[in-house]
Amino acid sequence: MREDGLEQRRSKRVPRRSAAWIELAADGARIPCVVWDISDGGARLAAPRPRELPPAFKLVLTRDGDAERLCQVVWRNDKQLGVEFLQAWREDFMPGASLASHARVTGGR
Repeated sequence: MREDGLEQRRSKRVPRRSAAWIELAADGARIPCVVWDISDGGARLAAPRPRELPPAFKLVLTRDGDAERLCQVVWRNDKQLGVEFLQAWREDFMPGASLASHARVTGGR
């Protein structure tokens, strides 16, 4: 939301408060997180050490992995981050780095 109080989102946010997982590595390593709210275009997440997460990752919305979204971080603070859902993975979000290189955030899980 802008300082003047006008909404910038194209689609309405829906409160969710549900478990999800941030997937950083091709081997399926996941960081648990909470989806606070979600829209067609993105979501607000609470995650451990959000400032250390990469600029793009896969968000897994169901335990069985049937619902997932590729995400780009658009803002972050010490407790939460906002992501935009992407249509396709773009390597330029993480030049020279693989998702596996960010496994340190998961503590080796």
